Amino acid sequence: MMTLEPSSMQGSRLSYASFDGSSPHLSGTLKVYVATWGKDTKEITSFIVRYSSHPHFRGLVALADKEVVGLGFGHKAFQGNWWFDCLVRYLGENHPMLQNAWITCVIAKFNSLFNNDL
Repeated sequence: MMTLEPSSMQGSRLSYASFDGSSPHLSGTLKVYVATWGKDTKEITSFIVRYSSHPHFRGLVALADKEVVGLGFGHKAFQGNWWFDCLVRYLGENHPMLQNAWITCVIAKFNSLFNNDL
């Protein structure tokens, strides 16, 4: 896995913004994701665009001086989502934990942020 650090992190305050598959923050989101998980950019672009179409998708990026330095996203659980369907097999469709459930799909950030506010 490659190590990639933001150029502007020293002394920066973090701000946060929403993102989705058509966001202006998508390219920065892809950089952080690929640096964190070591995946192919084309594959991850498809993954994020696909997930951003899921019900109640919520994507957030952490920004340091307008540069994406971290991200997280998830969506409301629904039948047909592989993780939700796995849980249904073990817990049963009517289990209280699956009612109005939320699935956190990804959390990623640059290494320099492990001791910061993110």
